[in-house]
Amino acid sequence: MRRMIKTKRDFKIQLHTGQYSNGQLAVYIQDYIGHPIAELSIINDLASLAPNVFILKDYSENKELAQDSSYF
Repeated sequence: MRRMIKTKRDFKIQLHTGQYSNGQLAVYIQDYIGHPIAELSIINDLASLAPNVFILKDYSENKELAQDSSYF
């Protein structure tokens, strides 16, 4: 099992959006200078979604981020 390396950085975050290749909404967290922290959404070619709707990654994929409240 791979383990995530924990590095604590103090900074403010920003939510950014984009589009996946299939047109679905992509949602990202970036730090204040634009460095990526996490991708919150997933692409799903089998789902038909409205333009302002996205599929949030499940807890297991973002567990480390969710447990580190310093980001928020």
